[in-house]
Amino acid sequence: MTTGVIKNWGEFQHYRNRRPPWIKLHRDLLDNIDFTRLPLASKALAPLLWLLASESDDGSVCLDTEFLAFRLRWQDADIECGVKGLIDKRFISVASGVLAECLHNASAEERRGETEGEGEKPASSKPTKKSKRSLPSDFAVSDAVQAWAVGKGFSRLDEHLEAFKLKAIAKDYQYVDWDSAFMEAVRNDWARLGPTNVTPIRKTRKELGV
Repeated sequence: MTTGVIKNWGEFQHYRNRRPPWIKLHRDLLDNIDFTRLPLASKALAPLLWLLASESDDGSVCLDTEFLAFRLRWQDADIECGVKGLIDKRFISVASGVLAECLHNASAEERRGETEGEGEKPASSKPTKKSKRSLPSDFAVSDAVQAWAVGKGFSRLDEHLEAFKLKAIAKDYQYVDWDSAFMEAVRNDWARLGPTNVTPIRKTRKELGV
């Protein structure tokens, strides 16, 4: 799962202990030359990504195309174009050396167009896009997801998993990466467990040897 962080997110947040039900747009955005030169898809996508980022504590948002297509009801191609522009102009930052999977398709399409314009066949080594699939019958909480949950302070994974599987089956959801989809479901509390699903990691005075 590729996660991006909104630029300067912490500077504009007034609610530190809960998810805000709304966000504010700063008027300076009108005079931001980088923003005004963005593709239309990027300008339209930006405030929607800010809304999604408001669901997290640190301004992070999942950039996977299939996730954004589901949450925003957008076409994959529009999402790929919009995310690419925001990353290029550093309105969203991603980990060094990591490219969002949703950008791969757009870049591959550009290369294919350039190659065909020169009368050559596309390179045979081009990676094949992974296909979406229904929920695996043996899907469970993996070690990677368990480690992620511990690091983020999420507990009650069994209850999260039960709610996630029931909804995925009922809605016939299909994903490329089911671990990533489950982590987003936990983050967004599909199980409606409320704030009790977050368990801060604390040590007692005895454990600290005090």
